[in-house]
Amino acid sequence: MYEDTIPNWWNLLRRPPHWVMHDQFEKVVTVRVDARTFHDFNSMQKITAQTLGRLGCEGCHSGFDIRYLLEREFHVNPAGEVVPIETGFQV
Repeated sequence: MYEDTIPNWWNLLRRPPHWVMHDQFEKVVTVRVDARTFHDFNSMQKITAQTLGRLGCEGCHSGFDIRYLLEREFHVNPAGEVVPIETGFQV
């Protein structure tokens, strides 16, 4: 009886946000990109096409949430060069 008195739109407000819902975690794809490439439109189009190709279709996102992260973490290697910190799976 109590549920009948709640308007339908209220149920939408009670749902957790999309980033909290479990099934969304399986669709998140992270792509780390250096600053020069990140600000080059043609390079980003190529990276997006390659990423989509690895996910199954170069022409559509297929429901994937692709997050492009600009590299902002660096360290100095023994040769004195500033290089990005490598994290995650390396191919």
